[in-house]
Amino acid sequence: MTTWLAFDIGTTGAKAALIDAQGRVLRSAFRDYPTHSAAGGIVEQSARDWWSAACASAREIDASSAEAIVLTGQMQNVILVDQDAQPVYPVILYSDTRAHTETEAIHKELGAARLQEITGNEQGAGSLLAKLR
Repeated sequence: MTTWLAFDIGTTGAKAALIDAQGRVLRSAFRDYPTHSAAGGIVEQSARDWWSAACASAREIDASSAEAIVLTGQMQNVILVDQDAQPVYPVILYSDTRAHTETEAIHKELGAARLQEITGNEQGAGSLLAKLR
């Protein structure tokens, strides 16, 4: 029998569940973490908080019997790490929209229509490209 440890690193917290081969949830736990919001569209979290919450939820359900791990999470977040894979800045969440100036510059350089053609998506202040710039 395969037992899966499934993690979801969500917007409000980390969820862990131990799931059997038939898809039944054997045990589950949730640990929340804070979100920092500020004027100008800033929305950030700490990757270290994600890690702590995931570890605590796994310990709570005694995930030691898991034979495989599944990981899901938020989309379009920017996580900047150093050469040792340690976070060097708070995680810029998908809902962070501070990159208006960067979006305008990208649209001016590439054109909004061309950028959408290349990426398949509208690129706004919440997009990864604008956030990275």
